[in-house]
Amino acid sequence: MATHTTNYNLTKPEASDPFADFRADYNSNLDIIDANLGGGGGGDVMDVEVNGVSVVDGNKVAKITSYKEVTQAQYEALPASKLTDGIAYFIKDAPNNIFSFSTNEEIVGTWITGKPIYQKTYNIGNKTIPAQGSSLYVNIDTDTTKEFINAFGTYKWTNNGVTYTYFIGSTIFNDANTTDVFKSQFIKTSNVGLRAKFTQKVSSSTVPITDVVVTLQYTKTTD
Repeated sequence: MATHTTNYNLTKPEASDPFADFRADYNSNLDIIDANLGGGGGGDVMDVEVNGVSVVDGNKVAKITSYKEVTQAQYEALPASKLTDGIAYFIKDAPNNIFSFSTNEEIVGTWITGKPIYQKTYNIGNKTIPAQGSSLYVNIDTDTTKEFINAFGTYKWTNNGVTYTYFIGSTIFNDANTTDVFKSQFIKTSNVGLRAKFTQKVSSSTVPITDVVVTLQYTKTTD
C-alpha cells in the first residue's frame, strides 16, 4: 500500500504498484508541488527573517519583483505591507559587525531595552598628564543624551626606548613595578558627559602619553 509524505501528502508508491498507478501518482505529486511552491508560494514554509525582520506573510513567502536601497529609519517607517510588497529592501546603514571600529557613529546591536546600541571610536591623540598630585581630564563625548553602556581605550608611554601600552581603567599604582605608574578611569556625569581621568606617579613634572584611542558604546534617550 502506498504511503504519503507528511507536509504535502505526496504519494510514495510501492514497488509492487502497477506502472499506470505509478504514473498517475507521479503526475499528481507534481501538481501538488506546483500548487504549493509556484507563483510566489502557497504552502506552509518556515518563517524567514532578514536582519531580525520577518519576510513571510502568514505561511506564504512574498515574491520578490524589485530591489530598493533604504536607510534603517526609512525601512522602519514603511507600512507593514513592506513584508509582502515584493520589494527586496537593502538597508544601507544596517548594523555592522561589532568588531568593525569607526570614528563615525554606527549601530552595532540592540540593548536589553530594545533600543539600538551605537558605537563610535575617538582618536584623541597625544596628551600630557600633569605632575604628581594632579590629574588630566579628557572630555571624550559631551552629549548628555547618550546612556553609555561600555567604554574601553588604550594609550602609550615611552620610557628609555621602551613603549608601554596601557588600557584605560585597568591599571593601578604598584610601587614595586616601575611600569605600573599610571592610573586611568572613565567618568560619566550628567552635566559633562563622559570623560577619561589620567593620573601618574612617574615624575614630579609632566609626563606625555601618546596614541590615546577610546571606543564608546551607548544608547540614546532620544530613541
